[in-house]
Amino acid sequence: MKVSVIDLGYNSLKLVNYEVRRDKSFVAYGQQSVLAKVGEGLDQTGFLRDKPIRRTIKALKQFRAIVDLERSSHVLPVATSAVMEAGNREEFLKQAYQETRFKFKVLSEKEEAVYAFEGAKSATSVRTGLFFDLGGGSLEMVIYSEPTIRRILSVPLGGLRLTDLYAKPNGSYTKKNYARMRKRILELLPEKKHLPASKSLDLVGVGGSVRALARYDQMRRKYPLNKLHNYSMKRNAVESVHRALRRMSLRTIRKNPAIGQ
Repeated sequence: MKVSVIDLGYNSLKLVNYEVRRDKSFVAYGQQSVLAKVGEGLDQTGFLRDKPIRRTIKALKQFRAIVDLERSSHVLPVATSAVMEAGNREEFLKQAYQETRFKFKVLSEKEEAVYAFEGAKSATSVRTGLFFDLGGGSLEMVIYSEPTIRRILSVPLGGLRLTDLYAKPNGSYTKKNYARMRKRILELLPEKKHLPASKSLDLVGVGGSVRALARYDQMRRKYPLNKLHNYSMKRNAVESVHRALRRMSLRTIRKNPAIGQ
């Protein structure tokens, strides 16, 4: 049975096709990703803007052609933080359905966090840790200590949202705004007292931003395998990547094959 899943995030729009077997196992056999940036400017107005909507609808029409060609038995379109927060959410969902026949389910913050956690947990052997999904508009976190989910958190700390709020129009940061952004991030992240009592707490990350950081670290280390899943970075490696990216110009970052736009 063929199943197509569409994920409309704050920054990116993704389509993944799956072959689901009778034993309920599955394999992905095709993936498309578009930087639709539907949430661009949302924090300034509280509404999805016309230009991002047009970009998104255009990409969804392309996805509709792919889904029809694949003759998928089921199509599961889901939308996350940008659509959930938008004052014109219902108008956008109606337009998307009328023009593409995709009927989106808008996930709550808790649903988004739990789905990301369940996917990551099933693919790792971590028994105690903080599972996080860093997207364009929000950061979802699940604090887990086997066999219990201790806490679910969602904070507005996505990469595109922070850029809209604190960066200059060209995407770079002044020292003052960078300090303001850092302060805000630390205010919203969970305090140490809320984390499991463990000498070595694992952080398990999913999402495009995390994958880009991992790819960049692999490039710097000349990592021999073309594999991101379960790739591990120590704290000093994360700090080293942070320092390196802070020294780069925006133009250099965009040209970097591991990160790009």
